[in-house]
Formats: sequence, structure tokens, C-alpha cells
Amino acid sequence: MPGEIKKQSDAIVDELKECVSKDALEDTFVKYAISDLGVRIERLNETMGNPETFFSSDSLVETRYEVTVRMFLSGKWKLAAFYEKAGF
Repeated sequence: MPGEIKKQSDAIVDELKECVSKDALEDTFVKYAISDLGVRIERLNETMGNPETFFSSDSLVETRYEVTVRMFLSGKWKLAAFYEKAGF
């Protein structure tokens, strides 16, 4: 069972990497039946290489999700991944 979960997680991450709009992100989450915002945040962070993001302790999950989506859609994480692979 854990292997299947890992495969599904990898598939979600691979699909999220191709998303360039909020609608595409939402469609991907719907496809994999992920409605929990906390899980969505985890998958987006996993796709972005788990960046360190700090929120105030009283941040609503909706706010954290919207910020994470904006970070994801900015695409800066793709450049960081490129530099990391290139050895910079």
C-alpha cells in the first residue's frame, strides 16, 4: 500500500509541474480527489522542492493556500530547481 501512495504522490507532483494557471491546479486536485487545503499545500510545496515558508500562527489555511498558489504560479521554484541541478 505505501508504494501505491508514493506512486500516486509522484504522479500528482509530475502533473502539478505542468500547471501554469490556478484553474489547471484546481483541475489536477479535483482529478485526484484532493479537496483538503492542507494536503493541497503539501503537494504544491513538494512540487516546488519544499521551500521554507513562514506564516503567522493565526494564519487561516485558506490564506496559506492562496499564498502557496501564488508562489507556485510565479514559477521561481523552477529556476531554483534548474540552478540546483546545474550545481549553482
